[in-house]
Amino acid sequence: MPQVLLSESISAELGAQDPWPSDVKLFQPFEVEQILLPESAACLSVAAFLRMCKLDFKKEERANAEFMSPSGRVPFIKAGAFVVAELEHIITFVGHKTVSLTEHLDSTQTSDMRAYMSLVNNVLGSAELYVSWVHPETYNSVTAPRYSSVYPWPLGAVLTWQRRRMVLKRLQLLGWKDKTLKEVYGEVDNCCRALAERLENKPFFFGKSGTELDAVVFGHLYTLLTTPLPDSGLASVVRSYPSLVTLCRTIEGEYFKKEVASSGRFSRNEGTASGRSSRNEGDLSEARSRGAAASKTKPSEDLNESNGEYDKLEDINSGPA
Repeated sequence: MPQVLLSESISAELGAQDPWPSDVKLFQPFEVEQILLPESAACLSVAAFLRMCKLDFKKEERANAEFMSPSGRVPFIKAGAFVVAELEHIITFVGHKTVSLTEHLDSTQTSDMRAYMSLVNNVLGSAELYVSWVHPETYNSVTAPRYSSVYPWPLGAVLTWQRRRMVLKRLQLLGWKDKTLKEVYGEVDNCCRALAERLENKPFFFGKSGTELDAVVFGHLYTLLTTPLPDSGLASVVRSYPSLVTLCRTIEGEYFKKEVASSGRFSRNEGTASGRSSRNEGDLSEARSRGAAASKTKPSEDLNESNGEYDKLEDINSGPA
């Protein structure tokens, strides 16, 4: 077992002895000027999962978040003396504290949930990496400027080159590097079709409350729907499945805006259970909008007409087809 995974496994077991700390922090790159499509989806998935579990946390943005992470990937949480990276290990860590979103599922449903989570991570995660690092226009106008923005030259250029080389090797091993953009859209369409068929007309994938699958699907699809890119194909594919858009809207309203009615405003920096406000106020849609605006390198009218940028999910259905 790799040393990092072994240490996380041990940490998860030891951490189960303690209650959930009141000062848990979720670390991620800067949302406005730095974070990229795949990392944004991963961070939002973890935030949604923690909110579904009603666990307090506070978001901390760091330029070097990926280098702080024990696995080299974001996000990661610091819970007391324990540092746990990536959704899968965070789910395990939380599960050891007897907090579960799947206790009502039988073994077959649990296996199905894990299979769909694997599908989402493999297909949507790979598609996000492809568009960000392989698609020339997106790489040149969005990925490279954002990834290097927090570092001085030439460090930023060197780190961007190293990161791209690593991602391309990974995509090569997964069989995605040499796909065409049309083939990528086809893979995403097949994935969304499978998810829509499993969701049917239910509010969530397994009953009336969210599970880990709902959290990871929300993280990826919401990011694709609300992030402006030079090519809007991924957002267009997702919008062609209304039930999935409805799921995103449901999770946003259920888990990210509960404090709006009582406190007037809501911050994505805090977990839903605490009800606290932070100095950086604004709801999830506003935070996404600010990050989206910062990712533009040219006026919006120069982008594809349907660029995935919406201030709120309510605007999606009225957007360009």
